[in-house]
Amino acid sequence: MQPLAREVAELPAADHGVCIRPVSLRRTDITTGATEIIDVPCESTLESRCPACAQRKRSLRRTQCEEGWHLTSEPVVEPDPPSEAQRGWVEQRAVITAERDRLASAGATSAEDLAALDAAISDLDEEISASGLRGSVTRSAGSSSRSRRVRSTKRRQDAPDLPKRPITRKTMATRGTMPG
Repeated sequence: MQPLAREVAELPAADHGVCIRPVSLRRTDITTGATEIIDVPCESTLESRCPACAQRKRSLRRTQCEEGWHLTSEPVVEPDPPSEAQRGWVEQRAVITAERDRLASAGATSAEDLAALDAAISDLDEEISASGLRGSVTRSAGSSSRSRRVRSTKRRQDAPDLPKRPITRKTMATRGTMPG
């Protein structure tokens, strides 16, 4: 039986270290608008797929390990300490939130007063976000916060029942006796 032409073409390419599965990319020159198709290596790491690219990747990984590119310990990422401005915004928000909660629990204030305090709290939230502080400052339980979304795993009552396959000799379970 005669060899396949593709296999014959792959042998010299593999001997010379050339990718046997190049990927064709179209490159467009922005100034002239001319396009050309260029072949780039497939960058495979499997030797069964492309021996030249796998050898190149293995050599690169070996060099990186020799140069110490791998980590011997996990990096420790510590956030920057808060600035004085950030601390001031958060403290001011805490004072206004406590005042709003106190007035809401007393019940002797008008809705306009609570709305003004809510507006001040939302303005402070914007300032806190703009200052670069990560995360969000949540409202207390007494204010108009959104409730937590809870999803049920129970089947809805208005939905039709799912179809059930009848028990036959093909199924694994039978009623009362083991299949024989």
